[in-house]
Amino acid sequence: MDVKQALGEAFRLFDEGKLEESESIYRQCLEQAENREDEQSALHGLGFALAMKEEWAEALACYEKLHSWAVEEGNISDEAIALHQIGMVHRMRGAYDLAKEAFTQELAQRNAKLAENHVGFSAVAYELGLLALTEKRIQEAFRYFEEALQEGELAGCSICIGCAHRGLGQTYNETGELEQSRSHFIRSAEAFEKGGDAQATAEARSMAE
Repeated sequence: MDVKQALGEAFRLFDEGKLEESESIYRQCLEQAENREDEQSALHGLGFALAMKEEWAEALACYEKLHSWAVEEGNISDEAIALHQIGMVHRMRGAYDLAKEAFTQELAQRNAKLAENHVGFSAVAYELGLLALTEKRIQEAFRYFEEALQEGELAGCSICIGCAHRGLGQTYNETGELEQSRSHFIRSAEAFEKGGDAQATAEARSMAE
């Protein structure tokens, strides 16, 4: 098996929502990987597939292993990414305090060592916005999503911009400002379409209706 080709196939299946098939290929890739780079890619993909299946413990184990490797190697960027994924899984499973702890650690590392990584700052601001919105801290949610948008624009990342507008749309919906909400959902769909994410585009358009 060509591991890199299989990783691409696993991602395609994940993108199509075929989580079982995707998980199976990621596991095969992990077993047959001959270098750390392919192992890392397989673990990232497997962790995401497991998280989407709500298999929290194993998903966290994938990202905690990636975090451990990054710490051992002194790779600050990989450590921040692993912390982000750990926080995401905790947020998805409703463990909000643990999610905030992971994102706070990630943010501290980005501020200290990765100040020019605007995509990373956009992603963590978006996650903190989702946590704030979930806990009905509305003004805080607005602040985080605006920050996510600003960082996404600095990065020129359509996916980051789409996520930030979606978050703003959800927050305006929460406050009952429906025209503002719809406007952000439309801009979210446009950004996702530009970024080539068909599923997110469709979801944002549905939210705008």
